[in-house]
Amino acid sequence: MSRWAWHNDTEPAGDPVDAYTGIQKQTHDRNVSYDLPDPTLPDVSQWLIGNPNRINLGRIGLRFNDDTLSSSRISNTHQELDLWHGTITSIFTIDGIKVKVVTQGDFDSDAVVFTIDSQLIESGNLKVELDFPYPPIHTAKYKNEVFVGVYDFPTNHSTKLSANLESNTAHIYHEMGTKCYVNLRWPKKASLELKRLGLQGSTKPTAHRYVLSSRHEKTISFVAHFSPDKRVPDLPSTIDRRSRAGWQDYWSQWGFVDLTESTNPNATELQRRIITSQYHVRVNSAADGESPQESGLMNNGWYGKFHMEMVVWHSAHWISWCRDRYFHNIFPAIYEKLLPMSLTRAEKMGWEGARWPKMTETFTGRSSPGGINAYLMWQQPHPMYTAMLAFKSKPTQKTLKRWDPILEATADYMASYAWFNQSSDRYDLGPPAFGVTENTPPENTLDLAYEVAYWRYGLDVACKWKQKLGLPVPEHWVTVAKNLAKPPQIGGLYTVYEGLNSSWWDDPALNRDPRSLIMLQGILPDTPAVEKEVARRTADKVWDVWTDQNIRGWGRPVLAINSARIGNPERAIYHLTAYDYWKFDDAGFAIRGGDGNTPPPFMPGNAGFLLAVAYMAKGWDGSKGDAPGFPKDDGWIVKYEGLRKALRYGMAFFIPQTFSDNHPGPIVRIGPNEVHIEDSEYFDTIFGFRPLNKEAMTAKEFGINHALFGVEDYKTYVKKRAAFGNAFSRTKLSKIQDQINEEIQKGCTWVEDNSKDGCPVDLAFLFRAVPAEIITKYLFGQEYGFLQHVQTTKNLYDKRMDRLLGFSHLGRFIPKEIPLFLSLFRQLILRALGFNDPGSAFLDYFLLAQKLVQNVVAQHNHPNHKAESTTQHTVFDDFLDSSLPQEEKEKGPLTQQAVAIWSGGWDTVGFVLTMAAYQLLQNPPVEQRLYQELKEAWKDPTESPEITTLEGLPYLTAVVKETFRLSPGALCRLSRVNPSGIEQYGDWEIPPGTIISMSIPDVLSDKAIWGSDAAVFKPERWLSGGADLDRYLVTFSKGTRVCPGIELAWIETRLVIASLFRRYEMSITPEAGISDDDIMPYYEGFTPAVKNWISRLPVRVKPRH
Repeated sequence: MSRWAWHNDTEPAGDPVDAYTGIQKQTHDRNVSYDLPDPTLPDVSQWLIGNPNRINLGRIGLRFNDDTLSSSRISNTHQELDLWHGTITSIFTIDGIKVKVVTQGDFDSDAVVFTIDSQLIESGNLKVELDFPYPPIHTAKYKNEVFVGVYDFPTNHSTKLSANLESNTAHIYHEMGTKCYVNLRWPKKASLELKRLGLQGSTKPTAHRYVLSSRHEKTISFVAHFSPDKRVPDLPSTIDRRSRAGWQDYWSQWGFVDLTESTNPNATELQRRIITSQYHVRVNSAADGESPQESGLMNNGWYGKFHMEMVVWHSAHWISWCRDRYFHNIFPAIYEKLLPMSLTRAEKMGWEGARWPKMTETFTGRSSPGGINAYLMWQQPHPMYTAMLAFKSKPTQKTLKRWDPILEATADYMASYAWFNQSSDRYDLGPPAFGVTENTPPENTLDLAYEVAYWRYGLDVACKWKQKLGLPVPEHWVTVAKNLAKPPQIGGLYTVYEGLNSSWWDDPALNRDPRSLIMLQGILPDTPAVEKEVARRTADKVWDVWTDQNIRGWGRPVLAINSARIGNPERAIYHLTAYDYWKFDDAGFAIRGGDGNTPPPFMPGNAGFLLAVAYMAKGWDGSKGDAPGFPKDDGWIVKYEGLRKALRYGMAFFIPQTFSDNHPGPIVRIGPNEVHIEDSEYFDTIFGFRPLNKEAMTAKEFGINHALFGVEDYKTYVKKRAAFGNAFSRTKLSKIQDQINEEIQKGCTWVEDNSKDGCPVDLAFLFRAVPAEIITKYLFGQEYGFLQHVQTTKNLYDKRMDRLLGFSHLGRFIPKEIPLFLSLFRQLILRALGFNDPGSAFLDYFLLAQKLVQNVVAQHNHPNHKAESTTQHTVFDDFLDSSLPQEEKEKGPLTQQAVAIWSGGWDTVGFVLTMAAYQLLQNPPVEQRLYQELKEAWKDPTESPEITTLEGLPYLTAVVKETFRLSPGALCRLSRVNPSGIEQYGDWEIPPGTIISMSIPDVLSDKAIWGSDAAVFKPERWLSGGADLDRYLVTFSKGTRVCPGIELAWIETRLVIASLFRRYEMSITPEAGISDDDIMPYYEGFTPAVKNWISRLPVRVKPRH
C-alpha cells in the first residue's frame, strides 16, 4: 500500500451520496447537523464511512512448478531484517533445495528491489509471480483488512503489459477506477522473461497474474516501482546504494538511547523495542503531508484512513528524537490540506473557524460518519500542540507566519464552540461530546476534564502566537480562555466529566480506561486549568484502582510519561516494561490489544512508546538531572544522545531558554557570555557589513595581533585594510595574470617531468607549491622555488604543521606571540606532547617570513627603489607608504601580516584545489562534461588561457563553486561581539557584550539550502538557481572582514583546474588507497586538516591528444 493510491467503491443504488447531510441534534437551543450514520440512508452512510479506501497495489510472490508457492511447500525457514541497511533476507528450502530472497525497499520512492537466488530458478521450476487484486467492496463494516484486495472480480478491472525486454524494462498498467503502474527494471546483464498467465477479460482468478522468469540463470534481481505514472525506475544497484546510505544516515544521526550496559533483566527487551520502533515509524509513518493510518502500511485499519486525534501520538516523537525533517514533512501541510473542508464543516454546523475531522484522508477531507467520529473533541487543539513542537524545532518568524492561519481558524472554532452558561457564569464544552477514552454517554457529557484543560492550553497558545507576530489578539479568545470551566473535581481528585459523584470510581463503564485523567499532567503541557497537586493525587488513585489488563494501546506511554512527570520513575519504567500486558510481536510491532484484538501493527503504540522513552531519558522543559524518568538504581544505565526535551510549558517558546538544557536548536549558549547560532539566514546579519568587533580571544589565538586576521577592533581593522590599497582587487590582480599563468605552466611542466614512465605525481603537493610561489612573488617580489625545494615545501604543511595549527586553541589564552612561545618552550613543552621536534617547521615558517619581509623593507627603503623599473611592486609597498603609525611597519608587525596573508595564499587554495581534483576524478561524468566545455572554449591548450574566457564557462564556474562549498576556509567557529543595545534573534534577546559565533561549515552543509544531498559533490546545483545560492557560499566568510585574497583564490582555482583537466587525462593511483580520510576536512586546526593529517593525491597522468 502507499499514501497516494485510493479507490472509491461503486456508489450504492438508490439515493445519491450527496443526499447525506448528517443527523441533526439539539445543541444549546439550536439544531446542529452531526456526521452520524443516517438510519434512513444506511447504504450511503456506510459508503461514506468506507470511501475512499486505501488499495493494495499488488502482490509479488513466488511460483513453483506453475502454481503459486504456498507456505506448506517450504521448510527450514529463516528470516532476518538488517535494520542498518533496510534489507530483509529470507532463506528456506523447497523440496530440499535452498532459496534465498533479499528484499529491499527504496528509501525515497515506492519501489522495492527483489533478489532471488536458487538453483530452482535456473531449472525453470521457480519463478516470480505478480498478481493484481481488485479493492474489497465495502458494503459492510470492516474494522480491519489484513489482506487487502480480492481476486474474485477479475472483470471489474484491467491490466495491460508493455515490455521492452531489450532495454530490460516493463510496465504493467492497472486500471481499477484508480490508475496505477508497476514499473519493472532489471540489470542489463540479466536475461529475464515476463509474460501474462491469463487473457484480459478472463473470469479466472489468474486473469491479472504475471510471471517473471530467468533464462538459464540462477538469480533474478529486479525493481518493482509502483507509481501513478509510467516511468523507468532506477536499477537495483542504484536503489541499493541509495537505501543503504539513507538508512545509515537515519541511524547515524539524531537521537539514540543505549541501555546495553544496564543489568536490569528488562533492559534487553526494552532496547529491542526502542530500535525496532525507530525502524517501523520511518517505514510506516514518514509520508509527506500525511499522517499514517493506525496500522501503517501493513494492512487497512479503518479503510486506510487516519484519525486526527492520533496525529500527536504518531508524530511528536520526531521532535523528541531530533528527526525534525520527518515532522516538518507532515506539518503543517496536513492541516493546510484539510483547512478548506474544515472551514466549510464548521460553517455548516453554525460555528466559526475550522472544525477538524476525526476519521479522514486528505483527498476529500470528509469526516467519516460515526457515533464517536461526530462527537470526539480532543483533536481540535492539536494544531496548537503541533505548532509548539514546530516552533521548538524552528523558532523563526517563518514558522509563526505559516502556522498562523491554521491556529487562527482553530481558535475561532474553539472559542465559538464553547457556550456561555449563565447559571455558572462560565464557558462550558458539550454536550454532546466524546472524550479521549470514548466511553462516556455523549448526550450527557459536559466539561470533560482533559478536553477543557486542553482547550485552555490551545487558546492560550493561539493568543501568544498572535502577540509574537505583533498582531491583535481576538478579544473573544481571551474571554473564553479566562472564563472556561475548570476540569471537574470530586473529593480533591479530578473526575472524567462534570456531574459525576464519587461512586464513578467503581463504575466499570468508566473506570476501565485511565488515560484522560492521567494526561492532565503528562503529555499536556502546564496550563492554569490544571492544579498539579490534584493531578498528582489523581494519578496515585489511578495506580491504586486500575488493573493492567485494562491498559492498552498508547495507554502505556501515557502512564509512563505521567509517572515521570510526577517524580515516580519506578512506576514509569514499570509501565514500559509490563511485557505480560503490553506486547510487541517478534518484528517489534506494538500490539493494540482489546477492541476485538485488532492485529498488529498499531503505530500509535510504537510512536507513543518512542515519545515516552525520550521523555524519560532526556526529560521535559524544566526537568533536572539525567534520565529523570528512569530509576537511579535497579540496574538501569541509560546513555543517550541527540534527544530534545519534551514540551512542558504551555508557552515554552516565550520563556527564556535555559541553555544548560543543551538541546539542539538554532541558538545554544556555549560559554558564560557566548552563544552559537546555527541559522544560515542569519549569517549575513553578523558577518555582513556591520561594524562589529572580533572576539578578543579569537583575534589573538595565533599570536599575530597586528595582522588583519588578528585585529580585534573594527575601526582599526578598516584602517589596516585600507593600508593595503587595492592590492587584492580584481583590477590589480588582472595585471599579474601572466605571472600567474607562468607559475601554472611551471606546475604543468613539473607534472610532465615527474610522470614519465607512468610514475604517479602527488597533486596535493603541486597544489600547495604553485599557489605558494604565486603569493610569495606577489607579496615579497621574489621567487622561492617551492616546486624545486620539495622537502621544505612539504615541511610547511605536513602533520607537524597541521597539529600546531590545532595548537591555536591554546594560543587564545597565551598573551605573548606564538613565535616567542615556540622559541622559548619548544623543547620543554612540545616534546612533552609527544612530538619529535614539532616546532621546527612552524618556527622555520615564521623565520622564513621574517627574512622575506626584511628583504622587502630593504628594497622599499633603497633610494633608487621607485626609479628602478625592474623592481617588482609588491603588496607591502602600498602598506609601507600608508599613513599607519611607524610601529605597524616594524619587522615584528610586518612579519605577522606576512604570515597571515602568506598562509591563506597557499594553504587555503591548496586545500580547495586538492578537493576539486579529487571530486572530479571520483566523478567521471562530471570530469568529462568539464573537459568538453574546456575543449570547446579553449582550442589550443599549449597557449595560456584568458581568465575572462574561463569566467564565462558555466560548468567550470559550477565546478569551482561546488568545490568551494565543500572546502570551508575555517572549520572553527567565527565570532563577533554584540556592541551595544539588544540584538534580537528570533524570539531571543541577546544582551550587549555577548559573543555571537557562527560556523562556516554549518552554512555550507545546510540541507535546508542545498538539499538532502548537501554532502554530495554536485556542480549541477549551480546551473539553476545559482544566483540565489551565491549568498550562502561563505567559504571565505563575508562582508567587510572577508578574506582579502578571495579574488586571487577564484582566479587561481579557475586557471589551475582548467589547465590540468584540459591538458591531461588523470586517474587516482589505486594502490595508494586514497580515501576521504586523505582529502576531506576532519580536524579543526582553524583551517581544515584531514584525518590522515597529510593531504595526498597521487595520480597517473597522460597528455590528452
